[in-house]
Amino acid sequence: MIWLISSLFAQEPSEPVDAGWDDEPTRVFVGEFQAINAEAGSLAALLSGYLVNQLDSHGELDAISAYEAPDIQGYSASTYLLSCPSGEYVGCAYVIGDTVDAEYAVAGTVESLNEGTRVRLSIIDVVDSREALSFEVDLGLGDDERFAEGVADILLAVIAGEQGAVVDIRDGEEPGEPEDFDAVNAQLE
Repeated sequence: MIWLISSLFAQEPSEPVDAGWDDEPTRVFVGEFQAINAEAGSLAALLSGYLVNQLDSHGELDAISAYEAPDIQGYSASTYLLSCPSGEYVGCAYVIGDTVDAEYAVAGTVESLNEGTRVRLSIIDVVDSREALSFEVDLGLGDDERFAEGVADILLAVIAGEQGAVVDIRDGEEPGEPEDFDAVNAQLE
Protein backbone atom coordinates (compact mmCIF):
# COMPACT_ATOMS: atom_id res chain seq x y z
CA MET A 1 0.00 0.00 0.00
CA ILE A 2 2.99 2.28 -0.35
CA TRP A 3 1.30 3.44 -3.55
CA LEU A 4 -1.10 5.37 -1.31
CA ILE A 5 1.68 7.74 -0.35
CA SER A 6 2.57 8.33 -4.00
CA SER A 7 -1.06 8.83 -4.95
CA LEU A 8 -1.33 11.75 -2.56
CA PHE A 9 0.90 13.67 -4.95
CA ALA A 10 -1.41 13.10 -7.91
CA GLN A 11 -3.38 16.21 -6.97
CA GLU A 12 -2.17 19.53 -8.30
CA PRO A 13 -2.17 22.41 -5.84
CA SER A 14 -4.89 24.95 -6.54
CA GLU A 15 -2.35 27.77 -6.71
CA PRO A 16 1.42 27.98 -6.36
CA VAL A 17 2.52 28.41 -2.78
CA ASP A 18 5.81 29.83 -1.59
CA ALA A 19 7.19 27.20 0.76
CA GLY A 20 8.80 29.94 2.80
CA TRP A 21 12.08 28.08 3.13
CA ASP A 22 15.01 30.26 3.91
CA ASP A 23 18.33 29.55 5.55
CA GLU A 24 16.59 28.25 8.66
CA PRO A 25 15.38 24.62 8.42
CA THR A 26 11.82 23.77 9.42
CA ARG A 27 11.81 22.11 12.85
CA VAL A 28 9.76 18.90 13.00
CA PHE A 29 9.08 16.91 16.15
CA VAL A 30 8.89 13.17 15.48
CA GLY A 31 7.05 11.33 18.22
CA GLU A 32 7.74 7.74 19.02
CA PHE A 33 5.21 5.60 17.22
CA GLN A 34 2.72 4.05 19.60
CA ALA A 35 2.41 0.25 19.33
CA ILE A 36 -1.21 -0.87 19.20
CA ASN A 37 -0.32 -4.48 20.04
CA ALA A 38 2.70 -6.16 21.64
CA GLU A 39 3.95 -7.57 18.33
CA ALA A 40 4.37 -4.04 16.94
CA GLY A 41 6.59 -2.73 19.76
CA SER A 42 9.99 -3.16 18.15
CA LEU A 43 8.83 -1.98 14.72
CA ALA A 44 7.29 1.14 16.28
CA ALA A 45 10.70 2.12 17.69
CA LEU A 46 12.44 1.36 14.38
CA LEU A 47 9.98 3.43 12.32
CA SER A 48 10.50 6.46 14.56
CA GLY A 49 14.27 6.16 14.15
CA TYR A 50 14.06 5.69 10.36
CA LEU A 51 11.82 8.72 10.11
CA VAL A 52 14.08 11.00 12.18
CA ASN A 53 17.09 9.94 10.09
CA GLN A 54 15.21 10.43 6.81
CA LEU A 55 13.93 13.87 7.77
CA ASP A 56 17.38 14.93 8.94
CA SER A 57 18.80 13.93 5.55
CA HIS A 58 16.83 16.83 4.03
CA GLY A 59 18.66 20.12 4.54
CA GLU A 60 15.39 22.04 4.81
CA LEU A 61 14.22 19.95 7.79
CA ASP A 62 15.45 19.72 11.38
CA ALA A 63 13.97 16.64 13.01
CA ILE A 64 13.89 16.32 16.78
CA SER A 65 13.03 13.06 18.52
CA ALA A 66 11.36 12.52 21.88
CA TYR A 67 14.77 11.65 23.31
CA GLU A 68 16.06 15.11 22.42
CA ALA A 69 13.03 16.97 23.80
CA PRO A 70 12.92 18.43 27.31
CA ASP A 71 10.76 17.02 30.09
CA ILE A 72 7.03 17.62 29.85
CA GLN A 73 5.14 18.10 33.13
CA GLY A 74 7.89 16.33 35.06
CA TYR A 75 8.20 13.36 32.69
CA SER A 76 10.59 12.66 29.86
CA ALA A 77 9.00 13.40 26.49
CA SER A 78 9.24 9.70 25.67
CA THR A 79 7.37 8.69 28.85
CA TYR A 80 4.83 11.47 28.27
CA LEU A 81 4.10 10.13 24.77
CA LEU A 82 3.99 6.47 25.74
CA SER A 83 1.58 7.18 28.61
CA CYS A 84 -0.72 9.20 26.39
CA PRO A 85 -4.35 7.97 26.58
CA SER A 86 -5.68 6.00 23.63
CA GLY A 87 -6.96 8.31 20.92
CA GLU A 88 -5.09 11.34 22.31
CA TYR A 89 -1.69 10.66 20.75
CA VAL A 90 -1.93 13.50 18.23
CA GLY A 91 -2.66 15.97 21.03
CA CYS A 92 0.27 14.71 23.10
CA ALA A 93 2.61 15.05 20.10
CA TYR A 94 1.28 18.57 19.59
CA VAL A 95 2.14 19.50 23.20
CA ILE A 96 5.72 18.29 22.80
CA GLY A 97 6.03 19.86 19.35
CA ASP A 98 4.92 23.18 20.80
CA THR A 99 7.37 22.81 23.71
CA VAL A 100 10.35 22.28 21.36
CA ASP A 101 9.23 25.16 19.09
CA ALA A 102 8.59 22.82 16.18
CA GLU A 103 6.52 24.06 13.27
CA TYR A 104 5.26 20.52 12.57
CA ALA A 105 4.94 17.29 14.49
CA VAL A 106 4.58 13.74 13.24
CA ALA A 107 2.80 11.13 15.32
CA GLY A 108 1.60 7.65 14.55
CA THR A 109 0.53 4.24 15.65
CA VAL A 110 1.79 0.85 14.50
CA GLU A 111 -0.27 -2.33 14.52
CA SER A 112 1.07 -5.76 13.64
CA LEU A 113 -1.22 -7.72 11.32
CA ASN A 114 -1.12 -11.31 10.09
CA GLU A 115 0.48 -10.23 6.82
CA GLY A 116 2.34 -7.03 7.56
CA THR A 117 2.00 -3.89 9.58
CA ARG A 118 -0.57 -1.10 9.60
CA VAL A 119 0.70 2.41 10.28
CA ARG A 120 -1.57 5.36 11.00
CA LEU A 121 0.28 8.64 10.73
CA SER A 122 -0.67 12.26 11.40
CA ILE A 123 1.19 15.39 10.40
CA ILE A 124 0.36 18.18 12.80
CA ASP A 125 0.73 21.85 11.93
CA VAL A 126 1.85 23.06 15.35
CA VAL A 127 1.85 26.74 14.38
CA ASP A 128 -1.81 26.64 13.26
CA SER A 129 -2.82 24.08 15.95
CA ARG A 130 -4.38 21.64 13.47
CA GLU A 131 -3.90 18.23 11.98
CA ALA A 132 -2.66 19.00 8.47
CA LEU A 133 -2.87 15.48 7.08
CA SER A 134 -3.36 11.93 8.25
CA PHE A 135 -3.32 8.60 6.49
CA GLU A 136 -3.16 4.87 7.04
CA VAL A 137 -0.92 2.49 5.14
CA ASP A 138 -0.21 -1.24 5.29
CA LEU A 139 3.49 -2.08 5.07
CA GLY A 140 5.02 -5.32 3.93
CA LEU A 141 8.31 -6.79 5.02
CA GLY A 142 11.13 -4.35 4.27
CA ASP A 143 8.88 -1.37 3.48
CA ASP A 144 9.92 0.60 6.58
CA GLU A 145 12.68 2.65 4.96
CA ARG A 146 10.56 3.35 1.86
CA PHE A 147 7.80 4.42 4.23
CA ALA A 148 10.13 6.94 5.90
CA GLU A 149 11.14 8.31 2.48
CA GLY A 150 7.48 8.69 1.50
CA VAL A 151 6.58 10.44 4.74
CA ALA A 152 9.47 12.88 4.22
CA ASP A 153 8.15 13.67 0.73
CA ILE A 154 4.62 14.17 2.06
CA LEU A 155 5.86 16.40 4.88
CA LEU A 156 7.79 18.54 2.41
CA ALA A 157 4.61 18.84 0.31
CA VAL A 158 2.62 19.87 3.40
CA ILE A 159 5.20 22.52 4.26
CA ALA A 160 5.09 23.79 0.67
CA GLY A 161 1.28 23.98 0.84
CA GLU A 162 0.81 21.32 -1.83
CA GLN A 163 -0.90 18.91 0.57
CA GLY A 164 -2.89 19.36 3.76
CA ALA A 165 -3.76 22.99 3.04
CA VAL A 166 -6.89 24.54 4.44
CA VAL A 167 -9.39 24.77 1.60
CA ASP A 168 -12.69 26.62 1.54
CA ILE A 169 -15.18 24.05 0.27
CA ARG A 170 -18.04 26.49 -0.13
CA ASP A 171 -17.30 26.70 -3.86
CA GLY A 172 -17.02 30.45 -4.01
CA GLU A 173 -20.24 31.22 -2.16
CA GLU A 174 -20.26 34.29 0.00
CA PRO A 175 -20.72 33.63 3.72
CA GLY A 176 -24.26 34.22 4.88
CA GLU A 177 -25.70 33.90 1.39
CA PRO A 178 -29.07 32.09 1.63
CA GLU A 179 -29.19 28.63 0.10
CA ASP A 180 -31.55 28.07 -2.82
CA PHE A 181 -33.04 24.80 -1.55
CA ASP A 182 -35.35 24.40 -4.57
CA ALA A 183 -32.35 24.47 -6.92
CA VAL A 184 -30.45 21.97 -4.77
CA ASN A 185 -33.46 19.60 -4.69
CA ALA A 186 -33.84 19.87 -8.47
CA GLN A 187 -30.19 18.86 -8.94
CA LEU A 188 -30.64 15.83 -6.70
CA GLU A 189 -33.68 14.53 -8.55
